[in-house]
Amino acid sequence: MSDKKLDKLKNLFMMQERLMKHLRSVDPVEVPEWPIDLADRKSQRACRDFALRATEELFEAILMLKRWKGHRVIDQAEIDRQAFTEEIVDSLHYIIEVMILTGVSEDQLYDAFVKKHEINMQRIDRLKHEKEKSSHVC
Repeated sequence: MSDKKLDKLKNLFMMQERLMKHLRSVDPVEVPEWPIDLADRKSQRACRDFALRATEELFEAILMLKRWKGHRVIDQAEIDRQAFTEEIVDSLHYIIEVMILTGVSEDQLYDAFVKKHEINMQRIDRLKHEKEKSSHVC
């Protein structure tokens, strides 16, 4: 990934941390001090709460998708892409907030993402190899 792309990820983290500090200045209970201790019960509750908020936002985006069932005819020629994107972004805000709360940096997130990407690519390569192998056996 180019440095410019990494800068964008770093900027997202910086913006989210600025938002968290701003909210904390208004309502200290809403956002705990960070990094949180994941072994601590109260910290786990906070982490879980923000992760669930991310899930709720994803669910709001999912609710906009009406034509996914093959057996139903739904007249939805278009989707409000702006509203859909906004819900995904809302979810991303909470996901980045969880990363910040738990002390995961943008570099650590990026490295973990790259590592998981490589694992997933290898899994797909193995699956492809198995399918090719089984298609030759008759």
